[in-house]
Amino acid sequence: MTGNQEDTYHEHDQDCLNVVKTKCYYEILKVEKSASQDDIRRAYKKLAIKYHPDKNKSKHAAEAFKKISHSFTTLSNEEKRSFYDKYGPEEEVRERMHQQQAYFNQNEPDPFDLFNMFFSGNGNFEFHQGGNVFRRRQRQQNHQPQQGYTLLLYQLLPFILFIMMYILPVIFKSVR
Repeated sequence: MTGNQEDTYHEHDQDCLNVVKTKCYYEILKVEKSASQDDIRRAYKKLAIKYHPDKNKSKHAAEAFKKISHSFTTLSNEEKRSFYDKYGPEEEVRERMHQQQAYFNQNEPDPFDLFNMFFSGNGNFEFHQGGNVFRRRQRQQNHQPQQGYTLLLYQLLPFILFIMMYILPVIFKSVR
């Protein structure tokens, strides 16, 4: 390549890299946020011709062309454009949701610890959540131990009520 052709090639390379690095779809298509559908369509056609890999010999042309096409697909659809204007690119929204989900799953207590918290017979429990240790101790360490049946009733009461909610209506329907 001659010096002039080499400069042009590097210029096209830099243009393509600028498109690839740009995150804002409006900036990629070089239109304002208030642009009409016709303005978006015209801008896409102009850029698609300029960055199409068959016309542009840059090694980044295909990547830039894909990014331009994705920007056009998003901004030319009113529903997608509205979502983009509110929340940003779908990929970033998905990534944020994935990070939040990982955070919440990390901080979930063990189900067995939760069960022991509510149904432990001694009134003491401890569970770990996101590096924090949660404990509940009996309020009075020197209180009289409860009768065996009373303690058992308190522990089984939620299950008994739950079962009664489902069995009693069935029994009353069959009696009628």
